[in-house]
Amino acid sequence: MTVSAHSHRGTQSARRVSQYIINMFVRPDRQRRGVGARLLLQCLEGARELGVSKLALNSTDEGRHLHESAGFRPTQNWMALAVPPNDSSDVEPKR
Repeated sequence: MTVSAHSHRGTQSARRVSQYIINMFVRPDRQRRGVGARLLLQCLEGARELGVSKLALNSTDEGRHLHESAGFRPTQNWMALAVPPNDSSDVEPKR
């Protein structure tokens, strides 16, 4: 898995720009086994390492519980999460 952050404002750090998780899928025969939680945790850890301050994603009905358990909250258009700083260990989705 690769997590990357790109600033849309030239040389500004990724910390100043919200980032978006585009796609995250788990095969149906692998669902409900913690695979999605591990993938999401990797995204959150990668975002923290890159200094991202906020993540957003679109959630399916099936994925909403996982995203909410990780701290994402619904907004008008998607779900968003304020990414804790690098010294925080509070990024693991709750089951």
